[in-house]
Amino acid sequence: MVELGETVYDLLVVFVTLFVTLVLTANFGILQLYYPSIILWALMPFIVELAVRRGNIRNLGFQKTDFRKSLPLTLGLIMFWLLAFLFIPQILGKAPLPAGFLVFVASYFFHPGLVEELCFRGFLQTRLERLFSVKKALVVQAVVFGLYHLPQVVSGHPGWLVLGGPFYPFIAFVFGIIMGIVYIKTRNLFVGIGIHASALEFFLLGSMLGAR
Repeated sequence: MVELGETVYDLLVVFVTLFVTLVLTANFGILQLYYPSIILWALMPFIVELAVRRGNIRNLGFQKTDFRKSLPLTLGLIMFWLLAFLFIPQILGKAPLPAGFLVFVASYFFHPGLVEELCFRGFLQTRLERLFSVKKALVVQAVVFGLYHLPQVVSGHPGWLVLGGPFYPFIAFVFGIIMGIVYIKTRNLFVGIGIHASALEFFLLGSMLGAR
């Protein structure tokens, strides 16, 4: 019973913080909160698990992670996308991208890659599995992941990457199911981070080449 109460409390603390800052940032255009918010979102699961619960970092989605292999592979994947954005436009005869844009490309691995996979799969799905079956936890985290993308659609702010217009939350729900299954199969958050960031990098590269 104590563990149940602690689990529910942990989820509320992290996700009330997440949704409040997200709504403020997206709906009210308080973009000054954007970068502080995503840093806060990335830290909250670590604070709750390591500082409050005195737990282990592996409880945040790294149960089967070999950090000595996963970290270099992730860095290699970041380098792959940097090179892709650097050279593919030139190969196709397009104007080269500004050097500063490559920082934005690399940042996709932090947000949404690390931040969303950590919060939704590593933290939310893992803790929901203490309350429900693995399948129910999978679906619930995907529903919350879909709702998380709703303020971006409602705000209509041009700075947000919104795929599928009003269907964006549903697309996010389906993507949440896929990424949740990947997490169940691997229990290695680095795999999800790589897939999540790479999917968005692919879409971004394609849309940029089409527009240039």
